[in-house]
Formats: sequence, structure tokens, C-alpha cells
Amino acid sequence: MTLLIPVLTDYPLFMAFMADMVGAGFILALSGLFTALAAVDTANPYGAMGASRTRMVGFLVEPVFMMIFFAVSFTANSTIPYIVQQQWVSTPAAFFEPAHLLLVVAMLMIILAETGKIPVDNPSGDFELAMIDEAKNLEYSGRGAALMHWAGAMKLVVLLTVLLNVLLAPWGLASKVSIGAVLLAVPLIALKMLIALAVLAVIEVSFAKLRLFRIPEFLGAAFAVAAIAMIARVFLP
Repeated sequence: MTLLIPVLTDYPLFMAFMADMVGAGFILALSGLFTALAAVDTANPYGAMGASRTRMVGFLVEPVFMMIFFAVSFTANSTIPYIVQQQWVSTPAAFFEPAHLLLVVAMLMIILAETGKIPVDNPSGDFELAMIDEAKNLEYSGRGAALMHWAGAMKLVVLLTVLLNVLLAPWGLASKVSIGAVLLAVPLIALKMLIALAVLAVIEVSFAKLRLFRIPEFLGAAFAVAAIAMIARVFLP
């Protein structure tokens, strides 16, 4: 997965053209499918409930992902993350266009949904009937629980990397094939990650968790924002 998106370098790695953003989204969806199957396999009713709710959220998130990818492709004429990143770097004025700002908002909303953050889910809640993503992990302990939480953290890192290095701040990446340039890019991406995590923390402490039946409205709003961004990208000069 990290070979498909610009993590530390702005030049394509050896498997960068094996898949585009849609393919990367399919990889994330496939990982979500396996975690849902693992939750059902525990034979715990809460695990199956969390798996079904997570799949519902994923089903509603996928159209928003596709709309964002289509809007990005109209600008870069490609859905390869490295090409999109280079296009944004070469045209910094595009960052202030309404369509681009709406894309960032839509991407942030689906990151909150996909990673189980407030207002979609409460990862620190202890009421089983209100859980979504965390309900899948109730039957795990020890190394199994650590692996599930590590997988969730990696998913958050991948989605934030796409947001930061492709859409929001595609600067600070290594442009030369050298160890020094790559090592210099590490603290820069870490700084961007810390800022993004601080923004997520502010959002989590500023809003309350939505009821389960209000989540489709939240993701419907994300789809509307992404659709408006695509329309603005196509029709506005």
C-alpha cells in the first residue's frame, strides 16, 4: 500500500503504477472485509454487530471516495497518487480554489468515518450497543488485540498520508534518490501528522457522537460536498 502513495518521496517507487487511487481504496476495503470476517468468526454477538455496522459505514463511504477520485482526476488527468501530487506542487494556486477546499473537507469527513472517530464513533466508549468499530475487538486480547489496534492505527496513517501528501500539503517529500533526502523527509511528514492529529483531536472534543441513524446523514453531507467539488472542478474556469 505504501508503494502506491507518496509517503516520503515525490518520485514514483517501483510499484507506484500497479494501481491508482481506486485500487488503493479497494485494498483498504479488502482489509476491512477481512477484519469484519474475523470479528464474525469470534461468535460474539457484539463482534458481528460491529462488523455489520462497520460494513454499513464502509458502504456509505465508498461513493464519497469515488467522487473525490473523479474530481481529482479532472485536475491531474490521472488517478495515480504520485502524478496527482506532482500536479498540485506545480500549481499551488489550485489549493485556494473552492473545489479543492471542498475536496479536503470531504476527505476529512470520510477519515473520521473510516477510522471510527467522533462524531461517527467513540473509540473510548464502553457501551457495547453503541459501538461500531470497537465492537469488533471485544473478544480479542493479548497479541490479537494488539494486532487489531495496530491495523486500525496503520489505516489512520495511510488515510492521513493521502490527505496530507496528495491533497493538502504535498511538500517536504524527498525529491532526490538519496538516503539523506529520505531521512530529512521523515521529520517533516511526522510534523504534518502531528498537526493533522491535533486537528482530529480538536474535532473529537468539540462534537458529540452521532446516533447510529444519523451517520448516513453525515456521510450524505460528505457525498454532497464531494459532488459539489466535482461540479465546481468541471464547470468553473
